[in-house]
Amino acid sequence: AGFNVRGSPADQNMFYVSKIPVYNTAHLFGFFSSFNPDLIDDFTLYKSNIPAKYGGRLSSIFDIKTKQGRQDHFLARGGISPVAARLMVEGPIVKDKLSYIAGVRTTYSNWILRSLPDPIISRSTAYFGDVNFGLSYNPNIKNQIKLYSYYSNDKVNLYPSNKYDYANAGASADWTHILTKKQLLNLSLQYSYYQFSG
Repeated sequence: AGFNVRGSPADQNMFYVSKIPVYNTAHLFGFFSSFNPDLIDDFTLYKSNIPAKYGGRLSSIFDIKTKQGRQDHFLARGGISPVAARLMVEGPIVKDKLSYIAGVRTTYSNWILRSLPDPIISRSTAYFGDVNFGLSYNPNIKNQIKLYSYYSNDKVNLYPSNKYDYANAGASADWTHILTKKQLLNLSLQYSYYQFSG
């Protein structure tokens, strides 16, 4: 659900997925990460000497880069467990130029809560779901355009009075242009939204 770096509280860590700020990093009381592992390509953890472009946090920056969809063939991957399921698909729209990747996860854990003998717990509910979608376009050898969107939602009702509903949403657009062998231009736009109600 969170971690501490050099004694700082967990809220002094900042998480980015494809340059989108994510303010809640856990699902279902911390049992699941908010990030779909099937879509993660690489990550960088800054715990000191944080670059100025990441300003706003004292402890660490967790920068996650997502995969680009395959440009040559279709691929699907998924999994199912007693409490959750996931599916990821990727492939070309225009071969070697335009590709997509999409992932979805959800839980159906309420049957476990209902089966417990404690009447308070059995009337409680807990749900989460998240969706990721990305497009990658290579019009020529010197240009690349990437679009990415992310949405997650958690709804928890701990009977009789504790209710929590929170959501993360965001999108990013990224254009990279190669100027020379040693120089490139990168322009990116991001939008992020977080809502909590209890």
